[in-house]
Amino acid sequence: MITWIESRSGVPTFLKDDKSLGSRIDPIKEAHSWVDEAVRKVGTSETLVILGCGTGFHCRELMSRRARQSVIVIEKDQEIVEAALAVCQGLNRDQIVCEEDWTHLVSHWLIRNALGGRCSLLPHGPSYQFNREYFLNVEKLFLGRDLTSFLIQLQARPDMEKLFTKDDLESLGEEPISIKTLQSLLDRSEITSTESRIWKVLGELIA
Repeated sequence: MITWIESRSGVPTFLKDDKSLGSRIDPIKEAHSWVDEAVRKVGTSETLVILGCGTGFHCRELMSRRARQSVIVIEKDQEIVEAALAVCQGLNRDQIVCEEDWTHLVSHWLIRNALGGRCSLLPHGPSYQFNREYFLNVEKLFLGRDLTSFLIQLQARPDMEKLFTKDDLESLGEEPISIKTLQSLLDRSEITSTESRIWKVLGELIA
């Protein structure tokens, strides 16, 4: 349930199930501080993926500062998204991906594009704590380190999916996925493509 409140600074904001998703004192100042910290950690070419819409102010600020860069927001709760759009004027709905089931995220073209290139994950603390398990799974999805996440990632990367047979994928089991794991599959599949040589180099680098 959404509860509408006014922050001490006079900026309208809201609670979700009586929990804060942003500052009750000055949400604008908090958003600026969050973005100040976030931009110190990222470059200017990768896709920036905000984990959690919250009250929207941090999303709007990052989108504004990095207007020439791809910025997307992942949120589980549609009610939170609609409330954020209501209180945060200028927040772009088209850059928000709302999906209750994290395993369905790759059905969105914004997520497929992010998975297919370079991206940086930027967790929003209050949102992450509110839906911790969901965002933990989203992080795993982008890392592709467990079998479920790796298979979902492959759906977004048909160029990589064709490198593995059904038997290859079934043989992975539930062990953490690593470059060495994938290289062992490519070795025995007798693939000599450019992709295979790339995996070999990466495997040596992390040995």
